[in-house]
Amino acid sequence: MPTILTSANGLKIQLIHETKFKTVRIVVRFRELINQEHLAERALLSNLFEVSSSKYATSSDFETALAMNYGTRMSSSVSNKGVQHFLTLAMNVVEPRFVGEDTLKTAVDFLQTVIFEPKVSGNQFDTSIFEIEKNNLLHYFESLLDDNSYLAAKGLSELYFDKKEFSLSNMGSAEQLKQIDAKHLFEYYKEMMTSNVMDIFVLGNITEAEVAELFSSWQFKGKSELTEIFYQQPVKLFESHSIEKEAFQSQLSLAWNLPIQFGDKDYMALQLFNALYGSQPNSKLFSIVRERESLAYEISSYFDSFIGQFRVSAGIDPADYVRVKELTLQLFEAMKNGDFSDEDMAQCKALLRNAFLASQDSVANLVEEAFIDQILPERKLTSKEWLSQLEEVTKGEVQDVAERLTLQAEFQVKGVVPNDY
Repeated sequence: MPTILTSANGLKIQLIHETKFKTVRIVVRFRELINQEHLAERALLSNLFEVSSSKYATSSDFETALAMNYGTRMSSSVSNKGVQHFLTLAMNVVEPRFVGEDTLKTAVDFLQTVIFEPKVSGNQFDTSIFEIEKNNLLHYFESLLDDNSYLAAKGLSELYFDKKEFSLSNMGSAEQLKQIDAKHLFEYYKEMMTSNVMDIFVLGNITEAEVAELFSSWQFKGKSELTEIFYQQPVKLFESHSIEKEAFQSQLSLAWNLPIQFGDKDYMALQLFNALYGSQPNSKLFSIVRERESLAYEISSYFDSFIGQFRVSAGIDPADYVRVKELTLQLFEAMKNGDFSDEDMAQCKALLRNAFLASQDSVANLVEEAFIDQILPERKLTSKEWLSQLEEVTKGEVQDVAERLTLQAEFQVKGVVPNDY
């Protein structure tokens, strides 16, 4: 059970005391409601956090400082969860007791300079590092134009969601990024530090007193809480769209409206439905569409219960589009009709159970569980409760999940063989 520590300097820290790891994981997360105007700014800011600070002005100095602290690793990333956008910095640090040095203090002090003392010149970020990271991000956006899976997912989101902020990448767009200069980004950085929620998570073999001392010099004056998390879009008329692209493969994506949220009474049945239909090696989509019929290079289903969406994605030959779509929807109807055996149920339950148990040995996953428990305490399950609820799911409950899903959108990136081939 995490312990929440609060301090007079505006910090709220979750301590997850765990003795089975030899490292301590430290996560600092900035949260706000998704704002399409901020997405590219936050992505670029995340990149800057990962390479420099006022104390470690070059990427070489930055990397050396981490390496000297017994190979401490730090990452920075952006992501969405429901209606919230995250900018997350994470560190894995060797426990001091294994090396005889205060690796945690060194790591937390390093993180403090990264967050609160970025490398600036006057009223803007240092332009040399800024331009490098901006160009790196622009090149990344350019590379996505050759990724059919990305294009299909992006096109499907634009077709499916009524609200534009949910149809955009969590990194924004190249067009947005091009408008940002070093001064503009520094202004946004200062805004973020006063308008966002900042969560701190510490997981490892460490005491409350030690954590309080580590962060005693940190000061934060942003928002104290942000609990809004779920988005549920009303059911609407089905829409379909396709684009052509020079390629030997097509990418087909389908989306259903999902009226089941994380922690609902049907949530465990949803997990089992997803496993049976398309997310596991013994699922209908994988075993029939890909393996038996050889109609897909890859095919799978997944869901996001924080934005109310269920998806299927398939990489296919352009000539097989009609057959793949028909078979995918036929297999969906088969799920509604209960066309799966008790043995199928048992196999998928075992796969989900093993995946859950493995996740309990992941420091990153345990921190994410603590975050969800923080904002949705009424939906918290112990490991024993989670496993028990999984075993109790019935065939009828899985069928009910299928009945509640409504097909809403289809997007295809249609491969067209190049003329010079």
